[in-house]
Amino acid sequence: MSAPGAWLSGTTYATGVSDAVTGYDAATGRVRWSVPLDGDICGASPTQSANGLVAVAYRSGKEPKSPCTRFAVIDIARGGVVWRTALKTSLRPLGLGLTVAVTDQVAAVGWPTMGDEAAAAGGSFGFRLSTGKPVWTAPAQGCSGEEHKGGKALVTHALCGGDWKGGTHRVGHRDPSTGKAKWLYTAYATDLWIASADPLVVGVNPGPSDAYAPDRLVSLSPQGRARATWKVKETHATGCENYQRRCGGVLATRDTLYLVATHDAGESDSLEAFDIATGRRKWSFSPPEKSWRNLSPVRADSGGLTVYMQPSSMRGSKVLHLSAADGEATRLMEMPDQGIHTAPDKEMVDAAMEDPLHYADQRLFLHRRGQFNYAIEAPMTLVLTTR
Repeated sequence: MSAPGAWLSGTTYATGVSDAVTGYDAATGRVRWSVPLDGDICGASPTQSANGLVAVAYRSGKEPKSPCTRFAVIDIARGGVVWRTALKTSLRPLGLGLTVAVTDQVAAVGWPTMGDEAAAAGGSFGFRLSTGKPVWTAPAQGCSGEEHKGGKALVTHALCGGDWKGGTHRVGHRDPSTGKAKWLYTAYATDLWIASADPLVVGVNPGPSDAYAPDRLVSLSPQGRARATWKVKETHATGCENYQRRCGGVLATRDTLYLVATHDAGESDSLEAFDIATGRRKWSFSPPEKSWRNLSPVRADSGGLTVYMQPSSMRGSKVLHLSAADGEATRLMEMPDQGIHTAPDKEMVDAAMEDPLHYADQRLFLHRRGQFNYAIEAPMTLVLTTR
């Protein structure tokens, strides 16, 4: 089972489940509504529109290899389908590298070319968010596949020349009214990731390389000019992976880039803040305890960063807020010290961070997609509170 998607809207927490999207009361866990789908979810928009709309791509049937050719926009505030459609394509995408994105104007789905067979060819579709009317039905001219990242504006990454082993990658915008592409940044690379859409930060693997993760991060101006570069290959847990297109270890605001720095075995992660224009490091935060800790960024805003400190062998998990000015930590939530083997949130989060963590009203919301994790004894959805 694959169940991407995790969103918090007011008092409703919604997630992907088997063959559906379900909304829960954020305080009690009681099911408020459920939207059935034809098959498991292949991809979900990490963000929602201003009025609580999200998008999902899902399989056309119950079989695990049914193609991902169904698409729907769901209102998670009210609990219902706004519209749904079939992707009119001869391609049969199976979900690897597939991304879904929404803005206030458009819902988009795209996937890269993964090989030489027709079934592995890339694709891209865009629809008006309110009506489902098609805006585009193929990658931009000269490009073989696309991925999208939403938010205030839609950012598109396309492979335009070359093949799935490497080529010319372009990053820019597809107009939500016409679908016309406006490219801002071009790089010849083995792979490229959209680490942040606003401000725009990309991860680049220049290759040739056996590593399926970025070698560096580059912050870009609104005009697409490179501003600062960080080498991250062996020093930071970006969460960007070959088939995982969300970089869960990277968060950015207008003036600050937050990265999780990894250290030697047995040492805790640290959280580093950088000036997004110059690349200069502003400050670094490390857990004060001696026990090993993994850190996961949750949300960034002008005031700083909310971060989740995973349970260790001796300590319970914590949620902290780090000040944007100096990294000073304020404790928001702390679970009892019971050790990682009995902690309720063990195995719930890893570096890839496929679905966003959410924290609000002294509650931490965790969701795992479920796919390929048969041996892990952890729930799919978990909400913790100390209230």
